[in-house]
Amino acid sequence: MKIYTAGMLKTFSQCPEKYNLIYNEHLEAPSDDNSAVIGKKIHSLIYFFLKGANVNKMILSLDNPQNENLKTLWKNFLSFGIRNVSECELTFNVILNENILMTGRADALREKKDTIEILDWKTGSSDNINPEREYQTIVYLYCVYKLLFLQHRIYNPENLSMTYYFLKNKTYKTVKFSKEKYKIYEIYLNELTEKIMLYQYNTSNFSDKCVNCSFKIICQNTY
Repeated sequence: MKIYTAGMLKTFSQCPEKYNLIYNEHLEAPSDDNSAVIGKKIHSLIYFFLKGANVNKMILSLDNPQNENLKTLWKNFLSFGIRNVSECELTFNVILNENILMTGRADALREKKDTIEILDWKTGSSDNINPEREYQTIVYLYCVYKLLFLQHRIYNPENLSMTYYFLKNKTYKTVKFSKEKYKIYEIYLNELTEKIMLYQYNTSNFSDKCVNCSFKIICQNTY
């Protein structure tokens, strides 16, 4: 059985050759981007905070000048007033079909009466991002609903939603689920994963995006 994540689907849709190098050839692109490190730190701090752990020492470390960006993200998170969540770091493994397993991890779940909301923390900018079209939205809403349905915690897609909190901009965007979206997402995920499994790699497909790709040195598209 093949295992896929939202990130894998997004990478394939952006560039099949890049997908092949990362997930089939297991190559890792060199990067000096500090944003990934900051992302892990703020996610960790939020996780322990929402779990009710003592995070005083972690918060004090934010006064270090090197942690200025992290301190801003933390203050912006607090401005949303998020306190009571039912679950943090919810890992899901959901069978899409007999050949495919979808997996991922939701930052948090928040329950209000008969509704459940998936919460996701983003450290990047919200500019030019349409959550309705994000692969993470499609995978998380579809899979989390199937998981919660099997756990007898939800029975109607209309009662599920997903909210992205953009900590840099101090804004948020919510996407509501529905019965119609459930069917559309299911068809789309089946078609896309089948396409990935049947795709013939090593085909020339050079584009302007290749110029700034971190894999251009080893990718045949740039030869």
